[in-house]
Amino acid sequence: MIIRIIIAAVLILLAVISLIPISCGIYFRWHESETEFDLELKYGFIKIKLPRGGDKQKPKKEPEKEKPKKEKPEKEAEKKPKKKLDIGAIVSYAWDSRAKIKRLIAAVLGYIIKRMIKINKLKIRLVIGLDDAMQTALIFGAANSVIFGAVGLMDRYMRLGSHSVKLKPAFNEPHIFTEDEVEISTSIFNVLALAVVALWYALPLIWGFVKMLLQNKKDNKKEQNTEQKMEGLKNGKSDQGTDTNRDNLA
Repeated sequence: MIIRIIIAAVLILLAVISLIPISCGIYFRWHESETEFDLELKYGFIKIKLPRGGDKQKPKKEPEKEKPKKEKPEKEAEKKPKKKLDIGAIVSYAWDSRAKIKRLIAAVLGYIIKRMIKINKLKIRLVIGLDDAMQTALIFGAANSVIFGAVGLMDRYMRLGSHSVKLKPAFNEPHIFTEDEVEISTSIFNVLALAVVALWYALPLIWGFVKMLLQNKKDNKKEQNTEQKMEGLKNGKSDQGTDTNRDNLA
């Protein structure tokens, strides 16, 4: 009875651990020549924040002197090259299995986009300004359509939480500024589920590849046997020729 309680408690603990979300927050800011970048990882109560990155130039390291390479002695007797798997057979198998490969890729990408990854927060702030007002209007319109179109697709096909997009043109002076923030999350359970989905669709491909390897091994064995038989026949004929020459000389 106690063993069952311990096993149940361990299973419940593993289930809780697998359901705790793992989040990653990214902050990026760029203004003229200044750049800021922050990355924060979070798992439950554990937080890991990487130091803020910038444009500070690091001192250049002096190039290390290359050490003279020791020449390896050549081997007297070279081994016969082993017969490897034919690349053409692999390419042919991949081409024949292209429908299964497409299903595998679609299943994996579909699970990642729709279920595995969640965008908890998305903030985009962009200010664009050039010397020419006409060029500013054209670039601002293109950026507006691209960014809002991408956010619309994410809102439709992905799990998108709070999001805000602010775009502003600067017609008075050349000015480019961007400040972006995104936070995505997943869980160990989703990662394991993705592995199960990928394995389910990959099993037919793996089984077919193993069968191809076994068939290739059989064909190589047959080829080796035929080569050995041919060499035996040649050696037998050469032995018969030397015997006849000896008899003639005698």
